[in-house]
Amino acid sequence: MTPIDEKRDAFRRAEELLDQTQDEILRYAILEVRRCLEAVAYEKLWAYKDRLPAEIAKKWQPPQAFKALIAIEPDTGRTSIIRFAEETVPGMTAEGPYKQLGVDLRPDMKWLSKIYNKLGKFLHAEFPYAPAGVFADPNKVRTELREIIETIRPFVEKTFTWTVAEIISFECVACHELVLANKKGVDAVGYATCLNDKCGLRYLVKGKHGENFELEPESFSVDCPECSGQIVLPVHKLSADFEFSCSGCHCRYKIAHEWAYKKIMEA
Repeated sequence: MTPIDEKRDAFRRAEELLDQTQDEILRYAILEVRRCLEAVAYEKLWAYKDRLPAEIAKKWQPPQAFKALIAIEPDTGRTSIIRFAEETVPGMTAEGPYKQLGVDLRPDMKWLSKIYNKLGKFLHAEFPYAPAGVFADPNKVRTELREIIETIRPFVEKTFTWTVAEIISFECVACHELVLANKKGVDAVGYATCLNDKCGLRYLVKGKHGENFELEPESFSVDCPECSGQIVLPVHKLSADFEFSCSGCHCRYKIAHEWAYKKIMEA
């Protein structure tokens, strides 16, 4: 089943379940709404398949997919009308007439992620540690679900996606995966991000030489006590009990306290 077919199937099933009056069916409706949200994100993500390391993308859960779309496309929440016309003078903007190719309707991925996580709280057992009263008012839950469904309906009905971008690529110094980034996006936000969820290292733009960026990893380096090899650690992961390994001898370590680290197992 393609993401397009799946988002429509999940949307239809969610509507059918919400039309029923039994409160115990609400959780099944929530599952279908979440499945629909996932399919909407995956449909858009598929347009960027040539820019994503396949082995990394296969491991993503929906929250990671949402974050990846935001990282790849800074205008991910902006809807675009795509029109084209034949050039009369090479290199000059065509005067028209323009023909509309389609409307690329984009959901706000931050909103989509927020709603996805919000719906998740309804799927957990309520006793004894979950927030009390999640289903205290089933009618309120049903109303919220209907509002969410109406918000995502246009994204279910529309299937056109358009993306054109100049890509920069380089090897991540921390995990050695290929980093692919939208050049326009890097220029706009000032950094590129490794999309490997176990890494997530950011590369800050320190300068620009013509069309090329000077990128500096937001990282901290330590020497491996076993082989003296250099280990690059993303700054945002530096906290107590964070585990990492040496890419040379594969010896594993974890941060014991503050900036110290200790060996936890043999290579």
